[in-house]
Amino acid sequence: MKKIQGFTLIELMIVVAIIGILAAIAIPSYNSYIDTSNMSKVASNFDEARRIIKNEVSKEKSQAALGLTPDTITGTKLASKAVAADWILHLNSTTGAKAPTGDDAYDTASAVDTGVVAIAGGPLSGATSAPIAVSHEAYMGLAKNSGTVQ
Repeated sequence: MKKIQGFTLIELMIVVAIIGILAAIAIPSYNSYIDTSNMSKVASNFDEARRIIKNEVSKEKSQAALGLTPDTITGTKLASKAVAADWILHLNSTTGAKAPTGDDAYDTASAVDTGVVAIAGGPLSGATSAPIAVSHEAYMGLAKNSGTVQ
């Protein structure tokens, strides 16, 4: 008598059911991890922009107080004389950060659910001085946030 090897239909259906149950649990968890990661990326880009601008301005003030020639942030403007466009160019080129959508992390405006950090204002010194505003709109579960550097 010849014996046939293989799987029965019932065995295959059990395997398909197990895979379906695992997928039903794993896919939502994976999406949750991705969302959390993207929210962390936006918050990190926001904090990094504020920190870099504040550090560059503080560095320039320290150099001036010591009688040293202050460095430039873009090769053309001092940190205190830079406007939003200068900071955006500087941040995008030096940090290499990207928004969750894959666009540059920093721009002049931020829309809801893009994760782009908006930079506005400046320069910090001169006749038309204005603080540098750094903000991002609400992104997924992350609340809108804004701050200024003066």
